[in-house]
Amino acid sequence: MTLVIISGGIDLSVGTMMSLAMVVMAIFTNNLGAPMYVGIAVCVLVAVLGGLINGLLIAYANIPAFITTLGMLGIAQGLALKLSGGYSMYGFPDWYGFFGNGEIARVPVPIWVVGVMLLVAFYVFNNRPLGRYTYGIGNNEESVLRAGVNVRFIKLKVYLFSGCMVGLAAVILSSRINSAHPGIGVGYELDAIAAAVIGGASLAGGHGTFFGGVIGALVMASIRFALNLVGIEPFLQQVFVGVVLIGAVYLDQVRLGQEEYWSKIRARQES
Repeated sequence: MTLVIISGGIDLSVGTMMSLAMVVMAIFTNNLGAPMYVGIAVCVLVAVLGGLINGLLIAYANIPAFITTLGMLGIAQGLALKLSGGYSMYGFPDWYGFFGNGEIARVPVPIWVVGVMLLVAFYVFNNRPLGRYTYGIGNNEESVLRAGVNVRFIKLKVYLFSGCMVGLAAVILSSRINSAHPGIGVGYELDAIAAAVIGGASLAGGHGTFFGGVIGALVMASIRFALNLVGIEPFLQQVFVGVVLIGAVYLDQVRLGQEEYWSKIRARQES
């Protein structure tokens, strides 16, 4: 999500696409008898396909990212509910739980996955042209286009990367709960956006770091933990997350200056 926001876009479909990916994985392994490793690959591929569709519609059909990903949110949620019948799907092998609950050198496996992917993302988007172009598109898309860069293809790559991360998240979460739940991803897009913005990513585009995104995710996880600790029910937790998101966006405007912030938003809409 941090990368998508840096490019000046948004992805509201990450949560429901995660649900759809794990449901399709369960269908392949439980209903069709495919090996679990095939199901894991299918899970990631489904999410990447969602990212591909988002990227093609946004970059090549010029449909605004908000509308595209909002529509994909509904599509993914509907498909997940239809394919699963609205029920959780069980039956994964015992060893699959290692990805979500196992440890390597006393460090949880999800932390290792986050660390590895953070290093990969940091290298690709800070030491390769793709990263510089992404920041450039977020700052001034017209200038990058005039420099001869294939802006459409860069945007497509950004959403493909987002889809890949959604697929990995789906594998880890389904492993952690040892099931595939068609509605578990609802609302995760709010947490992801809030984490990115808290970590320094600007919804106006062009600003943000991956380490900031990780810090934002840790902040959101700490907030969730604290709310659970004091006994706040999940429905009210969503209210709190919404308030945090609005506050983070307001602080982002203050940091950049409201005139600069909204001028960048208008320029992107006009382009």
